[in-house]
Amino acid sequence: MLSIITYDTSRELTSLDFLSETRELSSVIVCPNPLVADGFRDKLDISTYSSGSVEVVTIAKFVSDLVQKHADNLKITRKSELMVILAGVWKSKFQELPDELFNQSFTLFTDLRSYSLDANLINEVLNHLDPKMAEVIAVFWQIVESPVLGILDEHAAYSYLAEKIKESGANEASVNMIFYGFSHLSGSQVDLLKSLALNNELFIPINKSALEYAIDFDWPKWLDAEFETPPQVESESIDRTYNTFLKNRLGDSLLCWEGKNSEALDVFIAEKKPDFNQVLEIPLGGLFFKTSADLLSSLIRETFNDLKKKLNGMISSEELQAKVSNLFQEELEKKTKNFRKLKVYDLIIKEIDKMTELTDAFSEFGLFEIGLLEEVVQLNSPRVSSIPLSQQKCRGEVKG
Repeated sequence: MLSIITYDTSRELTSLDFLSETRELSSVIVCPNPLVADGFRDKLDISTYSSGSVEVVTIAKFVSDLVQKHADNLKITRKSELMVILAGVWKSKFQELPDELFNQSFTLFTDLRSYSLDANLINEVLNHLDPKMAEVIAVFWQIVESPVLGILDEHAAYSYLAEKIKESGANEASVNMIFYGFSHLSGSQVDLLKSLALNNELFIPINKSALEYAIDFDWPKWLDAEFETPPQVESESIDRTYNTFLKNRLGDSLLCWEGKNSEALDVFIAEKKPDFNQVLEIPLGGLFFKTSADLLSSLIRETFNDLKKKLNGMISSEELQAKVSNLFQEELEKKTKNFRKLKVYDLIIKEIDKMTELTDAFSEFGLFEIGLLEEVVQLNSPRVSSIPLSQQKCRGEVKG
């Protein structure tokens, strides 16, 4: 069964009270990205959830697990892999066109795939585009849809799974599935949810105010779902003391307050996603925080800018890999090593290997190929979070 859970605040969801009738089932909470998943996992309160396991995963992990379950011989082609494959096609068929057109065509191609997989419908759209771009996208479409190559991109995976799950019928154990934090669902994603709901209890929480403004063309209206409201969270009366402070003197004010108080506390920053620098403005010890940290992207840009400046014509993949390996070795031999640089060099070396394995089109690298390599390295660089490394007893959190 498919149900839309309307709510005012996320506090109404984190206790999972809306699962009261299906509490004996295991539950999986699916989120659009790691940041939302981490946030929901931190707030989750399952103290009264007596039976069934609860797992919080990203949509990418959820779909990947489903593909493994329903198709042992298939694997989802990552965006970076798809970009490399189609860039190889571009090099063989459209090398006379400007390089910028590849990026524009690839972006529009992936946007169209998220909209529909119906080739006839997409052809109608292509008729309104620049003829060269339309030709490029049409070729990309043929390549991805070719059964010989076995490419299964994210959007094809949704459609494939929807059909496979319908075929499997009621042969599998039911679970609770909660899809939380999605501001948009594509048509193929909605079809997958409807298939999953045939044998599972599927819930999609949507904020009441957002639902009030939804029109017939918005994805919540495509779901044909029952509407439910979670049990109301009792409001609490909390005493608060308000203090004012001079501009740019928040730290002094907090330190003055800390001198008079030693109890547990939480600090709320008026940002949805506080960054590391904002957290560092809080001069109090014993507070836990977790923020995303962009440690590599600036170094990746710097490294590739240097490579492009020194490039003189085309260079073989072996020569390029040797150059980066030398940079790695030079950094490794320094007394004070920059471990972020070592990580960037390691990523580049590995991605050159992957690109040359995927297609023969990258035996040589010029400006186009190195620009593509930079994009792939950025896409595949690891997600990093900052947390405090202190043995001091934790007395609260910094939150957004």
